[in-house]
Amino acid sequence: MTHPDPVPVTVTFTKELTPRARRITFKGMTVVESVKPASYLSLYFEDPQNDQPSEPDSPRRNERSYTPRYLDPECHSMTVDFVLHGSGRAAEWAHTAKAGDTIWASPTTGGYDIPDDVHHLVLAGDDTAIPAIGTILEAIPRDTRTTVIIEVVNDDDEREPSDDVPSDP
Repeated sequence: MTHPDPVPVTVTFTKELTPRARRITFKGMTVVESVKPASYLSLYFEDPQNDQPSEPDSPRRNERSYTPRYLDPECHSMTVDFVLHGSGRAAEWAHTAKAGDTIWASPTTGGYDIPDDVHHLVLAGDDTAIPAIGTILEAIPRDTRTTVIIEVVNDDDEREPSDDVPSDP
C-alpha cells in the first residue's frame, strides 16, 4: 500500500489509558480538517536492523495502520491510541515511546461515509477498534440510536470510545 508524502512526526505526549492501551500525541503533520470518521493512516516504525525510523520506501519497512483518535489541524497534531498486545514492533515501540521520539506517518485516508438517513447504527469491534468507533460516534447526529459492542481481554481494559480527548496538555 502506497501513501502520499509520508513525513516524520515527533511524540509530544504519552498517557496510559489501561494496562494494555497507551495514547500518544504526535506533532509535525499537516492535518486536513475534513477527515472522515474512522479514517486511517500508516505509521512506520524503527527498522530493527539499525534502530532508525523506518523510511516509507524501505524494503524492510515496519508499517502499521491506525485510526487517529483526535486530529488538531491548528496545532498540526494527531493523537493515536495503541493497544499493547503481543510483542510486535509497533507494540514494543508504543510501550517505550517518549516525548522527542520520531517516526514517519502518512496522511489520513479512507474513512466511513455516514448515511444521511441512518436511524440506528450498530458498531462492533475489539479494543483496537475503539478509536474508529469513537470518531464515528462523534460524527453521527445526536438523535441516532446506536448499539456499541466492544470486546476486551480483561475488565481492566474497558474504556469509553469517547474518553477525554484531546489529552495533550
